[in-house]
Amino acid sequence: MPGGFQGSVVVDAAGLVVGVSNNVNYDVPFDGSAAYNMPVAATTLLGFSLAATRTAGDTNPDGTLTVQLPVPFSVPVLLEITSETGGDASFTAPPTDTDLIAGNTDANGQIQRNVFWFAAPAVTFTVNVYYDANNNGILDAGDVLMATGTFTIS
Repeated sequence: MPGGFQGSVVVDAAGLVVGVSNNVNYDVPFDGSAAYNMPVAATTLLGFSLAATRTAGDTNPDGTLTVQLPVPFSVPVLLEITSETGGDASFTAPPTDTDLIAGNTDANGQIQRNVFWFAAPAVTFTVNVYYDANNNGILDAGDVLMATGTFTIS
């Protein structure tokens, strides 16, 4: 590679991807290679199934959010409810209103969470799915947005 080279690559893979740079300048002391985590560019699927019976404000789940990552192993994720219109949705039952929840996908790359509907007549909400890069359960600057979906409960 020529001096000052900068490049990029897009890899479409179904598993963990690690990039290694081995451009070593032996004239520079302590120069060496480095490994970099690379986000997988495959599709993250979001699904939402409504419960058979839905009642706003009760403690029964009104729907189930399913996230399917393209990687078949446990990954720390954050699920965030945003952009609520016409009502309120939460990952916890009333009276607690939790719009951010952490968890790990299972060995198949899937995570499911109940969603509760707080106020009639209907709610349309967006769910953002983040890779929790430092696995601290808090949405912060290092976390990577992987997918977004919009759903309605009525």
